[in-house]
Amino acid sequence: MDIAANNVIPVFIGGTGRSGTTILQKLLKSGSGFLSYPFELRLNVDPGGLLDLKTALVDHWSPYAADIALNRFSDLMSDMRRKSRRTFYENRFLGRMGISPSRYPSVGFSNLIGRPVFDEICDEFLKSLYREKVPGHWGGSAPYQIKSCIYEADRMSEVKFGSAAQVFIKRLHDAFACQSGVSYQACIDDTPYSILHADQLLRIYPNAKFIHIYRDPRDVVASYATKFWGGDDYVAIARRICAVLNQWHLVRERISSSNYIEISMEALLQEPMPILSNVAAFVGVETTFSENSHDLSKGHTGRWKQDIPLDLQDEVNEILGNSIEMMGYDTGSN
Repeated sequence: MDIAANNVIPVFIGGTGRSGTTILQKLLKSGSGFLSYPFELRLNVDPGGLLDLKTALVDHWSPYAADIALNRFSDLMSDMRRKSRRTFYENRFLGRMGISPSRYPSVGFSNLIGRPVFDEICDEFLKSLYREKVPGHWGGSAPYQIKSCIYEADRMSEVKFGSAAQVFIKRLHDAFACQSGVSYQACIDDTPYSILHADQLLRIYPNAKFIHIYRDPRDVVASYATKFWGGDDYVAIARRICAVLNQWHLVRERISSSNYIEISMEALLQEPMPILSNVAAFVGVETTFSENSHDLSKGHTGRWKQDIPLDLQDEVNEILGNSIEMMGYDTGSN
């Protein structure tokens, strides 16, 4: 099964994080033809996700690597199965106390499509990847597992793995679309760091489209520092943002210009309609968007001048200087 043959277009909205990915996702969702989840999908690029599975089963196969990768993916799907409001608030409390919360507290596929359906889709995908499960364990297997088993999996071709992954993703999308009562031509994944893997994702989804949404990197730093999960060291955050942007520039050189588009969050907030129309045309979805469907007045443009301490602004500007200049922002300090 080929997603392209079914006219479903994977759309990855990415950036540094805190750069407008969620805003753009919500605006695109307001037009018909776009399917979007109420959380970042993450299962494509997060550790243990589809890209790691491909690495173990296709690119660098060994019996041990395959077993570990299949177990990690199964665990990841279990973590993403269900969320609860109690868990959400518990995790917010723990995060503010400096205690790492449970994994993926805001992701809940079962909440959207039902646990039996989600489990069936995941089980059938896993079964398409391994030959059999046998009792046993490796030296690096997870400890203290009762009746531990090994996934026996052969090396797969890239085409075969890509086909299996496409079937898996398409079934998830169709189940969610059915529950939501919508039809769709494109499905959005707004996991920010997806763009850092654009070249690899294109090997699974050849018709994928990537949207890099960016904003003044100093505003990104200021925004991260307001989140208990983002860290509060302005200099460390600036270095992280610099590294992400540098990596994107390297990845961008390895993919065709027909596969990606770049837009600024500031321009989106100022004139959303023409930008949304351009994005829809780039993706290949015929749709219209309703004006004033979202409040765009809280973009916090230029917030870094008030939020980043004065004694750190020069250092942050120095770290991000090349990116600031490349994106066309004013390089001056407050």
